[in-house]
Amino acid sequence: ISQGEVNRFYEDNKALFDADESLFKGLLLVLPAKAPNLNKVRKWCVDMNSEALEEIETYSAENALVYEYLMDRWYPLSDVVKHTPLTEFQLMERLSRKKTIEFKEDGKVYFVCSDTILREGDTLPVELVSAEINELLLNSRRADFIKRKKKDLYEEAKAKGAITINNQQIASDEIIKK
Repeated sequence: ISQGEVNRFYEDNKALFDADESLFKGLLLVLPAKAPNLNKVRKWCVDMNSEALEEIETYSAENALVYEYLMDRWYPLSDVVKHTPLTEFQLMERLSRKKTIEFKEDGKVYFVCSDTILREGDTLPVELVSAEINELLLNSRRADFIKRKKKDLYEEAKAKGAITINNQQIASDEIIKK
């Protein structure tokens, strides 16, 4: 199955690929409220370029209570929520207004930096469903092949006179459907 076939199927059937939960790409950082250089962390979280991400990773090794790099694939937003005192609704509401949010609670500072968010019900990107589409297309081809093979075998047997059903000639389509 080519990527072009997958893309065509995806474009023709987008309604089949709605997210059944909110998904997130970004990072989560939980620091003690008295962690050093919080102003730098804020700047890095806003910048979110490769240099800033390296700085965050280095800084987190020494200072973070939680550091989750979630940029390499889609993660359920519920996984991020588990590390914060917010509900999924509260987190989604804040992230819909700003890509980087910061809040303090219980002696901790939380940074949630989103690269991309999909809400429940949004159409999933093709990258997330291409394996599923590939499997659907392969199964469809297998089913077509089996149906053709059954018909060919039936026609071959009928031509050789090897099939008699109740002393009647029965159309090949009737047998194949059974």
